[in-house]
This record gives sequence, structure tokens and C-alpha cells, in this order.
Amino acid sequence: MKTYFNKLKSLFKNYVFIAKVVYQSNKWVFIVAILSTLILGMIPVLQSLSFKNIIAITEESYKVGADTTFYSTLLIYILFYVCMLILKDLILDCRIVIYRMAGLSLTYNMQTKIIEKLKNIEYYMFYRPSFQNLYVLVLKSSDNEPLNIIYSTLFILSMGINLISFISVLAYFNVWILLLLTVAFLPSIIVKFKIQKENVKVWDQQAQNNRFMNYFFNLMTEKDSIKEVREYELYNYFNRKRDKKYKDNLSAWHNFSKKEFKQTSLSQLTSKIGILISISWIIFKVVKRQLNIADLVFYGEVILSIQDIYIELTDNIASHYTSMLFMNKFFEFMQIDEDIKCGEMTPKRGSHVLEFKNVWFKYKDSGKYVLKNINCTIKTGDRVCIVGHNGCGKTTLISLILRIYDPTEGEIILDGTNIKEYDILKYRKLFCEINQDYTKYMLSIDECIALGNINSINDLKGIKTSAKRATADKFIDELKDSYKTNLTRFFDDNGTELSGGQWQKLSIARVFFSNADILIFDEPTSALDPESEAKIYKEIEKEEEEKIKIFISHRMYSSKGATKIIMMTDGKILDIGNHKELMLNNKEYKKIFNAQAEKYASN
Repeated sequence: MKTYFNKLKSLFKNYVFIAKVVYQSNKWVFIVAILSTLILGMIPVLQSLSFKNIIAITEESYKVGADTTFYSTLLIYILFYVCMLILKDLILDCRIVIYRMAGLSLTYNMQTKIIEKLKNIEYYMFYRPSFQNLYVLVLKSSDNEPLNIIYSTLFILSMGINLISFISVLAYFNVWILLLLTVAFLPSIIVKFKIQKENVKVWDQQAQNNRFMNYFFNLMTEKDSIKEVREYELYNYFNRKRDKKYKDNLSAWHNFSKKEFKQTSLSQLTSKIGILISISWIIFKVVKRQLNIADLVFYGEVILSIQDIYIELTDNIASHYTSMLFMNKFFEFMQIDEDIKCGEMTPKRGSHVLEFKNVWFKYKDSGKYVLKNINCTIKTGDRVCIVGHNGCGKTTLISLILRIYDPTEGEIILDGTNIKEYDILKYRKLFCEINQDYTKYMLSIDECIALGNINSINDLKGIKTSAKRATADKFIDELKDSYKTNLTRFFDDNGTELSGGQWQKLSIARVFFSNADILIFDEPTSALDPESEAKIYKEIEKEEEEKIKIFISHRMYSSKGATKIIMMTDGKILDIGNHKELMLNNKEYKKIFNAQAEKYASN
């Protein structure tokens, strides 16, 4: 009993949420949607009653003859019947527009809530399959399910009013027929709900298979991967993997469909028997002259209408049940208790001291530490270079500074305060980072650069200066629309497609344009030619001394100008010093540096 109460409570909560969102988006759309639904629910029974009276009056006049009163009364009922038809058509036409507007409002607002939630979910969650299954389902369904929910909710409300009207008429006529029909339709209703529940269960079970299928499909269709797929002739390989997942899905749905067909076919038989008995009884009463022809037509139509309403209502409730399960998934997603924890403090701007104190870090659900007992201090004016072999923990160190992850043990201190105590959005405004996985924004060039300091998006002079410092000005000036050129042909036929090096220059320009106190460069010049790289490093060195500059680079010669080099190995800090000190005192640093120096010399 408690389980059913909780389900009803959850359902009520869903409806309150839907009504609230639609009303807040556009109260007139909400009011018109509800009123039109109520009227539409009443029209069928009013039409049936007026048609019954038309037949009754016509039958009576046939027996006793027609007079003026007969014609005027008949005309009133005919006009009323026609008015109901016209009103029904108008509401149906209006409903399409109203429902669509309400659905779009719900979709937009739910997607907005998803975005707000994603801003605060801890990053490690994206690596959990269980989260991905839920996340992908909610994300995919958020585009069409809200519209389905609006349509099905209002349709069910309208059909519910219609059903209550016909049931009231039938109960007044003969309560035993109503009970008979209800009992006859019960098996079909129960089976449909049971089948729909199993339908959702199959969808849940196939969620990971569907993600695999989409992944392999995207590999073979998206421009970023299609070149390599062609080059290595991987289509057949990926298609076979996709085909296996498809066959697994097909097998599950085949088994479900057989079960569905068998159960629904048997359950519908009882409803047909109930209708046959009910109409046969009415015909018997007409033959006995206890009812007239108008009663036969009217109550026969009521019984058949109830049958149609039961079928439509149960089908839509079953479909609606699926949509409402999506709402439950949506609320489950919104209630994930893995939000980034932060305080309310606002960090000061200007000079800073950043300290790592006994910091250890491992990814959740992993037993291996990625960082081990990190202790170091970075101050404003420092030009820090973090070096070491791949996998030694350099990028993870940066992720902890940016609070993409939090330390497993120890703490990171900024200006005497644990960084967890700061408001995370205000804290992150202190930083501007370019990383090796920089995002290619499908915007105009000036927008792409201005994202580094969005509050100064109209500062075209500053944007151009930043582009020049990043050596991006030359290729930008050669473009027809210069800084207004769209960086893709995905949305604009006149847009342009940039090379990897050009994209990287724009990312560096974005850092130069920012007003951040702490600049982070993670492999900032990996796609650049040596001349451009040398120029950019000179520009970085010119950056104000009032900033902290942190570099990660595999090119060891870039560390020569650093005021502080952090040498890492196997998640630990092996040594800290400047280039001269490490060349004298650290054999590992000297070995790596000399090996790269010989490589560049030979080239």
C-alpha cells in the first residue's frame, strides 16, 4: 500500500511540476489549454444527447404528425448539434497550436534545468556507466518527451471528462450494464499497464547497447573521425560491432513483442463479450417496446463510445506512463547527490599564493593513487613549468587547481583559505586555461576570442591585439569577413574550416584576452610551427608580472625561461628548481632535456 501511495505522490509531483513550468512560461497558453480540454471533454456527450432528441422528435412526429412546435424544436437541436461540431473542430485546430507551445515551453525549461544541474555535477560522474546510461536517456528524451507529456496529459484529461460524462449517462440508464462493461474492460487495462511497465524495463536494459550503437554510428558518420575510418578501412569492423549490439536489442524486443501480442489479444476478448451482451439486452428491450429506437441509437452509441474511450484512454495512459517514467528519470537525474561542494567566500583579485599541502588523489572507484603527497607553493610573478613523462600526473595537478576534481587527501590553499571554501564560480574566474583538448567553438572569430573575457565581448581592439600576440592576425586578415568569419560550415556555407594550428592560436588569443590572475597553458603550442611557437612564448613572457603562469609541456626547452620547474614522476614531485639548478642537481631532468636537445639539434 505504501508503494502505491509513493507512486501516486510521485505522479502528483510530476503533474504539479509540469503545470507550474507551463504556467510560468505563458499563463494564457496554460489557461486556454485547460479550458479547451474541459470543453472538448464535454462535447461528445452533448452531441449524443442532441442527436438522441433529434431521432426521438422525428420518431414522435412520424407517429402523431408534425406541427410548428415540432419544426422549431427540431431546428434548435439540429443547430445545437452543428454548433458542437463547429466548436469541436475549432478547439481541435486550436489545440494543436496550444499544445505545441506548452510542449516547447516544457522542453526548454527542462533542458535549462539539466544544464544547470550539469554545471554542478562532479566531473568523475561522467566516467561512470550507470550515470552515462541515465544521462544519455534524459538528454535524448528531453527533446521530445516533454511535448509527448503535454499532448498525452491534456488528451487524457479530455478523454477522462468524456468518459465520466458517458458513464454518468449509462449509470442513470442502467448501472448493471456499466458494471458489466467495467469488469469486461478491466483485463485489457491491467495488461496494457503491465506491458508498458515491461516495455520501459526493456528500454532500460538496452540503454548501454544503444549507447554502443550510437558510438559506432557516430564514428562512421562524423567528420572528425570519418577520415581515419576511411584510411584504415574500418567500416566493416565497426559495422560488425554495431550489428552485434543491434541483434542483441532485436532479440530482446522480439521476445517482448511476442509476449505483448499474446497477452493483449486475450485480454481484449472479454471487452468484446461485454459489449455484445450489453447491446443485445438493449435490443431485447426495444423489441419488448420498453425502449424506443432513439434509446437504442443513443445508448448503443454510448456503449460503443465508452469502448472507444477505454481503448484510446488505456493506450494513451500506457504511452503517458512511459513519458511519466521519463519524468521520474529526469527527477532522479536532478536529485543526484554528487554536486560539487563549495563555500560562499569571494576570492580577492590581484596577488595570490597557491599551496599544495600533503595532497593525494585517486579517481573514485580506483585503488591507485594518481598523485602522491604533493607539496609545493606557487606565487604571483612565478612562471611555473610542470614537466615529466606522460602519465606522471601533470594534467591531473591542473585539474585539482581548477576544482575539476578535489583531493582525496590533503588540501589546496589559496591566499590562506582552502579552495573549497570559495564560491566555485567566482573562484574559477581567477583562471584562464588553454588545454590540449581545447574546444572548437562554432562561432565567429571575434566571439571565439572574446570567450576568454565574455564581459568585454565588444572590445574589438582588445580582441585584435590578442590575436596579433597569438600570431593569428595574419590568417584572420586574409579571410573575407575577417573577425566576423564563422568558424564552421556546419551552420554557414560562407564559414571557414581552420587547421589544428589555427584553432590553437585562437585558443591562445583567448587566454591573452582574459583578465584572469592565473594563466594555465597545457601543451599550448603542440600544433604550431617552431616560428609561431617561439613568437608566442615571447608574448607569454611579456604577460604582466602580476599574474601566475603555469605551463605543461613535453618540449623541455620551453622550461628554460621558467622561474620554477616542477619535475614529476609517477604521481610524485621529484624535484623543484629553475633550469640551471635542475641541470646541476637532477640527473633525470638533465637526461630528458639533453635527449630532446639532441633531437632538435639533429633536425
